[in-house]
Amino acid sequence: LDLGGGGEKDDRSDDTNVVALDIRSSAEKRGKLSNEKTLSELRDALLKAREYKLKTVPDVRRSFDLLIKLHGDLTLRAVTRGHIRELRDVLLRYPVGGPATKLKQMDLREIGRQKWGRTISPVTVGKLLGFVSQGFRLAVSEGWCEENPRSGLIVGQSKTALKTERSDFQDHHLKKLFLSPLFTGCLDGQHASDIGNYRIFDHRYWLPILALYTGARLGELAQLEASDVKQENGIWFLNITKISAKNKNKKSLKTKHSERSVPIHKDLISLGFLGYAKSSRTGYVFESRYETPRKLSHEYSKWFGRYLTAIGLDDRELVFHSFRHTFKTACRFANVPDEIHDELTGHRPVNVGGWYGERKRRLEYLSEVIDGLIFDGL
Repeated sequence: LDLGGGGEKDDRSDDTNVVALDIRSSAEKRGKLSNEKTLSELRDALLKAREYKLKTVPDVRRSFDLLIKLHGDLTLRAVTRGHIRELRDVLLRYPVGGPATKLKQMDLREIGRQKWGRTISPVTVGKLLGFVSQGFRLAVSEGWCEENPRSGLIVGQSKTALKTERSDFQDHHLKKLFLSPLFTGCLDGQHASDIGNYRIFDHRYWLPILALYTGARLGELAQLEASDVKQENGIWFLNITKISAKNKNKKSLKTKHSERSVPIHKDLISLGFLGYAKSSRTGYVFESRYETPRKLSHEYSKWFGRYLTAIGLDDRELVFHSFRHTFKTACRFANVPDEIHDELTGHRPVNVGGWYGERKRRLEYLSEVIDGLIFDGL
């Protein structure tokens, strides 16, 4: 053991080792922090890891963005069940159909403290929280956190929740709608509910008529392309499909059984629908100022609701989707077998193999079924 000058050297060596250990420790801490995921990073990772339908992506983003707006862009290990519980409580009190501009300016907690006439349904709240849960399951799997704070949290009920019940358009409803200014003459293109001599023949005019005579969903109609209006063996029909001739993103259908061929009713042909559909300059049947068919569908649904209210059809159970119910009811009154009108509306799988060699007869039969539908209110 050297207690001379060598000892001083050994002391300095020990100090150097301590400093080196401190440097490594700091580097390790910095490494852990750099690998820590935040809520916004988890949102992006989830969207990259799972192939959501195009229409679902905004809802996934919204679920995380609301959580971030409420609590900040927390690291995943900092998120507790209490954070998710508060988001649940705010969502259950979030208004439906409220003043959009005012809501954007309000704090989420302030929105949750106020009383509103109609609020988001628990089903929708559960759906939004489900996306958060999917994200945290991914995080647990990848080792970004240890547990899913959404797990075991019950959504519950709400007395002010918006009910999703829908009713048919009765004969008197149809008569009032199709004798309103949109279809008989309005003031101008901006005042469709006011009586005048101006005639509208764009998507606002055609979508309700087409929905009534086909039973198709608004989203299915909004994304129709001119090439989807087909003729075979003298029969015109709508080819409702996921395949796009525009070579962009595939279209979106609600279920895998929604692809189908729906003959075009003779009344639609006499009204000039074929000419309108084939005159498209964009490739889509319905030209509009909206950048995508999905946006058109979303905005038109709201516009149509306002139009119904403006002409005195303010029953909350009457919405655009009511045309689908009305079509089904008309099929039953015409004694159309359930499997046939389910096929026309895309509710059940169709044995496409059975069409080969008999497609002409099949289309002829479905065309007769469609043409046989009568709506007394028109």
